[in-house]
Amino acid sequence: MISTNEFTVGSASSCAALSLILPRHDSEEALLIGTSKLGRTAVLILTGSHQFTWFEADGADRWAGLVFPGVRIQIDETTVLSADYSRASPGNLV
Repeated sequence: MISTNEFTVGSASSCAALSLILPRHDSEEALLIGTSKLGRTAVLILTGSHQFTWFEADGADRWAGLVFPGVRIQIDETTVLSADYSRASPGNLV
C-alpha cells in the first residue's frame, strides 16, 4: 500500500534526480529521472517501445505521472554483462 505522502503528481521537467515516475494510464511510460554527462536533468524511459532511451528533461511537461522522489537503485552484480564476452542488450549494465 502506498500512502499519499509518499508520492506526488508531476512532470519530468519538475522532478529532481532519482525520482521515479509511474504512469497513470496505458498511454504513458515509467520514467527514471537522472543527470546527463553535462549535469542537466535527464529522463530515462523504462517501459514501452522506446525503453532505455533518454532525453534531457527541459520542457518535458507532457511526460507526467505519479512521482516517487529519492528512489534507491540497487544492482545485482550477477547480472552485470561483460561486453568482452557477449553482446549487450538494451538495459544491460556494462
